[in-house]
Amino acid sequence: MPRDNLIYPTASGDYFCIPCDRFFVSQAAAAAHCANAAAHRGEWCQKCEWLFVDDHALTQHQEDSSRHAVCHLCPLDLDSDTDLSAHQTAVHFLCQDCGIESPSAWHLQFHMDYLHPNRDVSVNQAHNNRRYIDSSGEDSASDTSTQNGDFECYGCTAGFDDTISVMKHLESGACASGVTGPEIEKWAYGYSKKHKLQYDNRKDEHWRFRCPICRSESVFRFFSAWMAHNLACHRNKSHHKVDWILEHLRSKVEELNN
Repeated sequence: MPRDNLIYPTASGDYFCIPCDRFFVSQAAAAAHCANAAAHRGEWCQKCEWLFVDDHALTQHQEDSSRHAVCHLCPLDLDSDTDLSAHQTAVHFLCQDCGIESPSAWHLQFHMDYLHPNRDVSVNQAHNNRRYIDSSGEDSASDTSTQNGDFECYGCTAGFDDTISVMKHLESGACASGVTGPEIEKWAYGYSKKHKLQYDNRKDEHWRFRCPICRSESVFRFFSAWMAHNLACHRNKSHHKVDWILEHLRSKVEELNN
């Protein structure tokens, strides 16, 4: 460990700060000085009560010491690596496998469900932790409505746990509004074409939707599967595009009912 710039106690029983050439009558006073003085910003380790020669030495100490689990996004010094992982997941929505931050807990859960389905990760979020689509994106037609869901269908009063389930409900044709999957595809295609978003319209009418980031790597038959992948894709930073299309589809469904 680099030399401690705080000597305590001296021969006289005082505490001495080498860089500032100051004596302190108690350890508490010396520690308060090191923690609060502008001259020592980034040099004082509160947990170890050690004054380092500079901020680089402190950072190296925190990275090397098993006593520290520092979140460099806050920064915050946690008690253990387990606490650090939980903090980064719940507060910063960080995927521990990819090192990628998501814009919200909701997006992180999609990311985990799609890319790391075997990982038991509990994200601090209002929505239930559940699997939305399988690895092929084929699970679309099932109707997963719940009586007390937080998300109401755009065309009826059915409640759902998330917007993906709302879209799957509409695609299945079970909605009282009469909306069907082909209509969802038509509206999504019209919006995508107007705003130059990726859409793969093959003649066999299968695997229509293409990820704008993965491109040929990820194409989906159902819009709901594309939407879930778009939110989960670890390379996609344009999550707001899903919100734009959802708002467009909402207006089209409501327009149909009026």
